[in-house]
Amino acid sequence: ATPIHFTLSSAALLQQIQHATDAIFAQILEAGAGRFVNAVNVYPDGQGDGQIEALSAARRSLERARIHPDALLEACLEFVLGQATCSQPAVSHHHYERSLALWPAEQSLSRRGCVLFHLGLWWRADAVRHRERYTEACERSRDYFQQAIATFRRSHRFDLEARFINALAEVLQRLEQWPELEQVARRSLTLHQQGVELASLEAGQFD
Repeated sequence: ATPIHFTLSSAALLQQIQHATDAIFAQILEAGAGRFVNAVNVYPDGQGDGQIEALSAARRSLERARIHPDALLEACLEFVLGQATCSQPAVSHHHYERSLALWPAEQSLSRRGCVLFHLGLWWRADAVRHRERYTEACERSRDYFQQAIATFRRSHRFDLEARFINALAEVLQRLEQWPELEQVARRSLTLHQQGVELASLEAGQFD
């Protein structure tokens, strides 16, 4: 018998990408700096690799149809692909950088902060991978973490600032930048004393 091939409409493919990236960003932002959430592991029962491949296939189908997601959705997808390829540092870095380059100015700042934060994680890991450039890599990590925190603050997502700020403190400690570390520690203490994380969660501010 002749096989029957079912294809999704372009609108359905775009919706598939949207739903997947929404779910992955939501889990990463909820986890904060204390736990690394790999996009592959978001899905239950070992389905992650298949789901990520489905997203890549959806994009290829759209490209063949000469249909491109809007810049924000494309940037979100690039971030997810960077997450999914974290075991391949060069590939992952390429996706993260492309995500940041595509990101529309002043749109979905909490997610942009998430991309910046993961570039900071990438450089922190690079410091371990390449000890000969340890300090330089830690400084790059610090810079991205600082940008991420500033982005959360600019979007008034003080709950996210509270969740992610400890990574900045950790890399400042590695660099032995004690005055800067003291400032970050004081800011972290203030955020947690004010209970901004709980207040923002109750207000349902996730975008």
